[in-house]
Amino acid sequence: MNSLRPHAIAADHVFDGTVVREHTAVVVDGARIVDLVATSELPRTMLLRALPDDAWLAPGFIDLQVNGGGDVLFNDQPTVEGIRSIAAAHRKFGTTGLLPTLISDSAEKMRLALDAASAAASEEGGVRVSLGHSMASYRQTRAAMAEGLTGFTHLFNAMRPLSSREGGPIAQALESPDAWYGLIVDGVHVDPAMLRLALRGLGHPMLVTDAMPPVGGSSANFSLHGKNITARDGYCVTDDGTLAGTVLDMAAAVRNCIRLLGVALPDALRFASAHPATFLGLEHMLGKLAPGYRADLVAFDPNDITVLATWVAGRDDHSFRPRGPLGRS
Repeated sequence: MNSLRPHAIAADHVFDGTVVREHTAVVVDGARIVDLVATSELPRTMLLRALPDDAWLAPGFIDLQVNGGGDVLFNDQPTVEGIRSIAAAHRKFGTTGLLPTLISDSAEKMRLALDAASAAASEEGGVRVSLGHSMASYRQTRAAMAEGLTGFTHLFNAMRPLSSREGGPIAQALESPDAWYGLIVDGVHVDPAMLRLALRGLGHPMLVTDAMPPVGGSSANFSLHGKNITARDGYCVTDDGTLAGTVLDMAAAVRNCIRLLGVALPDALRFASAHPATFLGLEHMLGKLAPGYRADLVAFDPNDITVLATWVAGRDDHSFRPRGPLGRS
């Protein structure tokens, strides 16, 4: 439904970013949410899309680490068209916003990537500094946070490990209420016990995918810096077996967060939407379903987090058979 008229999307369960509302409709006008009301209170003339029984409606997922998707690697196509192809591949998994991620490359490639990202961005949240692939000590990390560091790229991975004599970045992230850390919840990159430890920290967890081109694509193989990479068993490896990214999508990350970590569905959804929106400084327009917020939504089956539809700024990519005005077939 890409109507210019105000319309409503109704679900048995609507997570607004804070609480779960039952039998509620989200009223959308253009690109913005204008109201949340009980479905029974909608005007009979309101155009309505009713989701299947027991479906959930929630804020769209925001993925802060996306290397590729749809058989496109951002390093190979650091263009607006490349970003759009990657975003389209992830949208079917409920991702309504993402940060295209460039793996370390030449200065020229970094310039092209920055220009493309700036041209493609629909919202500007400012600059955020995130620590990753680092052997920094605890004291160095603490000093960096005093200078403005707030983010931690895929906590635990490619990072100085916790030890009895040196806590490194992980200890600082877990004990700081000002820290925001990405977690790859695929059951491979980090042991679930370590991820559960992160959830008990004072920082703010965010689900990320570290996704590579096979996500939403048709090929299991791609090349990175001259190395052949193969997707298998849910992750990507080089020919010598070294981990090289994931084939994780955000819907699967939410599902794994529930099944592997024992997290309640509303909390997992918050880690996938409200937390990344706040980290980016966009919490006033993204990550919640509330009047004035951009109409970025995802509908899904709560049993396995199968995505049913995704809306970005009020526009959807899926083809439910919509109902007409309320009370009509």
